[in-house]
Amino acid sequence: MMPSGGVFDRPIKQQITLRLDADLLDWFKNHHQQGEGYQTSINRALREYVAQHHS
Repeated sequence: MMPSGGVFDRPIKQQITLRLDADLLDWFKNHHQQGEGYQTSINRALREYVAQHHS
């Protein structure tokens, strides 16, 4: 899932529709890091969760 061979390698993004609870979405929109969008923050949080729960 991850291309290789270059300095700019990153996972391939896939556009989806995802329904989230309004309060959860509001939290991410109000607490994302400076210079980072809330969608990037959600992606990072999901990656951290998967890394912690990977068997």
